[in-house]
Amino acid sequence: VHVLDNAGENLLTLINDVLDISQIEAGRVELSLRRFSLRELTNQVGDLLALRAQEKGLEFQITVDPEASACYEGDPDRIKQILINLLSNGVKFTETGSVRLDVRVIDSNTEGGQGLEFNVRDTGGGIPADKLEISFESFRQVDDSRTRRYQGTGLGLHISRELARLMQGDIHVRSTPEEGSVFTLALKLPVFAGQPTLEPEISTQSGARPRR
Repeated sequence: VHVLDNAGENLLTLINDVLDISQIEAGRVELSLRRFSLRELTNQVGDLLALRAQEKGLEFQITVDPEASACYEGDPDRIKQILINLLSNGVKFTETGSVRLDVRVIDSNTEGGQGLEFNVRDTGGGIPADKLEISFESFRQVDDSRTRRYQGTGLGLHISRELARLMQGDIHVRSTPEEGSVFTLALKLPVFAGQPTLEPEISTQSGARPRR
């Protein structure tokens, strides 16, 4: 039953990723803009990933810059999808050590929006410098043996970068082999002084269980 359940999960992930890629390439992805709480968003992501990290004996931590606003406008579901992708990869490819999400303000000009960096750090095997961009290509992993070992589709990072660019942001990576990687999601989001709208729980639809 456990083997069948895993096979079903992997198949559903592949279907969801292919659907996302199809929508992105057809230009049919629409953002759902609304006000949201950054801390509530990161708490939801942390609740989902902390158990996975704990099962592998990894340290897992999320920190948010105290200068960050309480309320932003954007598509929280797509931001969560990206962060879950990045953190899931960090947990999956890290055998010992830690996985962290550090959110920091890089531009506090609230009139034009606030610049944010979401830095996902892991202490995994790292990526060689000449393979960094390959990790963002469709159906590609840095090492094909990893695909067999970790059962990834090779779509998660490509989808994440395309979604980030759709939100006028981007994703970059720094990595040192045998020491770990840092994936950075950079976004600029409008700031609001009022209360955020109530957040739904993390969706189990497309992108909820991504793979690199």
